Amino acid sequence: MNKILLVSAIAGLTFASVAANALEATTNFQVTLTVRKACSVSATNLAFAPTDPGATATPVSANIVVTCSKNTPYSVGLLPGNSNANGAGTMAGTGANTETIDYVLRSGSSTGTAWGNTIGTNVVSGMSPTGVAVTHPVFGTATVGNVLPDSYSDTVKVTVTY
Repeated sequence: MNKILLVSAIAGLTFASVAANALEATTNFQVTLTVRKACSVSATNLAFAPTDPGATATPVSANIVVTCSKNTPYSVGLLPGNSNANGAGTMAGTGANTETIDYVLRSGSSTGTAWGNTIGTNVVSGMSPTGVAVTHPVFGTATVGNVLPDSYSDTVKVTVTY
């Protein structure tokens, strides 16, 4: 029994000696995550009411809705299908109808500034301090010439730069 105690005591001293002489190596590492800026955009259609040939169409409006990450400044540009950077577009008739109706996109009101897609000149700028959606109304004006009765349309590209 004494031999067992003696062996146990020697083993305990050996482990204590090893623990007392243990060495360490340490380092640190960073935990990182980058939150990127992000924006999304949607738009409602701008639809003029039926109009008689030769009349001025009643001005109409639609909405451009921009949602960007918090405190991200952005600008919204509009480019009609004819690539006019000043917001002046052309609606085309359907089928074999080659006649067109000109229109202008505007910001602020139906008599406001033409809304195009040249940054620093004719775009609409914004920012949401909380990251919620911001609605920007776009107004359209058109003068209907003596054109064929038909449905006229165009596609406008909305670009959000952030």
